[in-house]
Amino acid sequence: MLCSSLLNYFKKSLIIVLFFSFFNLTAQNQIGLNTSIFAGIDALQINPANICYQPVKFDLNVLGLDINLNNNHFYTESLFLLSLPFNNNLTGIEVDNKGFTPSKLIEGELLIKKNIQQNGYVFGGLNIMGPSFLIALDNKKSIAFTSSLKSNFSALNLSNLTATTIFEGPNYPTIIYKNLNFKDTKSAFASWIEVGLSYAQVIKEDRKYLQRFGFTLKGLFAFGGGYILDRGFDGFNEDGKDLIFKNSSFNYAYAGVSKNINSNNIKINGIGSSLDLGYSIEKKNNAGIRNCPNFYGIPNDYINYKWRFGFSLFDIGAITFFNNASKTEINNGSMRWVNYDNNLKNLDVNQVDSIFRLNIVRTTPIVSNSYWLIMPACVSVQFDYQIYKNFYTNIIVFQRLTLPQIPSLSRMNTIAFVPRIEKQKWNICMPIILNEYKDFNLGLSARYKFFTIGSDRFLESFGFTRSYGTNIYFSIKYSIVK
Repeated sequence: MLCSSLLNYFKKSLIIVLFFSFFNLTAQNQIGLNTSIFAGIDALQINPANICYQPVKFDLNVLGLDINLNNNHFYTESLFLLSLPFNNNLTGIEVDNKGFTPSKLIEGELLIKKNIQQNGYVFGGLNIMGPSFLIALDNKKSIAFTSSLKSNFSALNLSNLTATTIFEGPNYPTIIYKNLNFKDTKSAFASWIEVGLSYAQVIKEDRKYLQRFGFTLKGLFAFGGGYILDRGFDGFNEDGKDLIFKNSSFNYAYAGVSKNINSNNIKINGIGSSLDLGYSIEKKNNAGIRNCPNFYGIPNDYINYKWRFGFSLFDIGAITFFNNASKTEINNGSMRWVNYDNNLKNLDVNQVDSIFRLNIVRTTPIVSNSYWLIMPACVSVQFDYQIYKNFYTNIIVFQRLTLPQIPSLSRMNTIAFVPRIEKQKWNICMPIILNEYKDFNLGLSARYKFFTIGSDRFLESFGFTRSYGTNIYFSIKYSIVK
């Protein structure tokens, strides 16, 4: 393990995300919500260009919630959901919330099982979408203001031993006396308030095509964050009690992390900014016709375009942590810390970190009181096609932009095929999703007027299949349609 105290904090963060996903409404991409023609301000999460020249004249987001958990290592046959007639597995599950720890998630209690794969990943997050609004300045220009509270956690390139060690702890029987050799393993987490200002306008229009461009500037105010970045770790788990490694190189950093975090000591420990950019072009259904309702017998509850193509960049930016922050760089260091696990029980993260640095031999750790954390940047491509009147289909791709040796949060790679029936008052869509281009998920979303509810992991979240994650989202807003 790189730094056991920091890994424990990551593990606790993951358990907190898991806990909330069990006991609250849960959801990240919200593909069923954002692909709608009447998405309004929610279209910012797909392409900032799409908020102009669209049916919604004014959009006020009252509340939205988005919590997600995705992984390819651990799964369960049942979740903490209501006992429904079609799922008998949920009956009689009782859990002591005060004693909720990773050790509770074992087969026979919560039916947690392991399906260890190479190149493992974990993505988790919480997004509370606060008061936000969109205003169409005219037919071709729109502005929007957004606010939200976000927490993200990501881990990439996890080996089977890495995942088991982090989740089960170093004294788990099957990983004792095993070599722990990591390769480009990268974990990161952050919690922040995000405030955004968006603008979009039509940049070119003729009889056949319409082109739009939009952007969002975001201010980021972070409570806490950190990362572990492997640059060549060679360790050995001798007995589950000693922390042993040799000639290893890695970095770790953290800010706003304390053993006794409470509402009195939560404050802004980092500030940053990020940028979203978007471009879209659409082919008009009938050349020369500018969406006049019923003028050519066209119903006013669907939009008059044949197809729309979009390209966008998201979260190009970073947060710099400068309060209560610590960064440590180890180059070819070695260590044997005997019975380190006993030292972790009564010490704060900062105290454990100090002891950890003092025990490093063969090198001097490079320490600083500030660091940068890159945001979960990604590129997205979208193609929306009108099959017949109110029936549309959409293909969306999200590809993360990250480098192995750069500390950053990571976005989950996603490709989705989204058929939908779309009307002004309601829509229904069923996203077919591949996470990391290989793990299949089926979603379902429905909107009626101001209320939307859905899930990008419908079969898993409602107990139809084994669950590697869970996802339910909702949105409440007020819209004025042109």
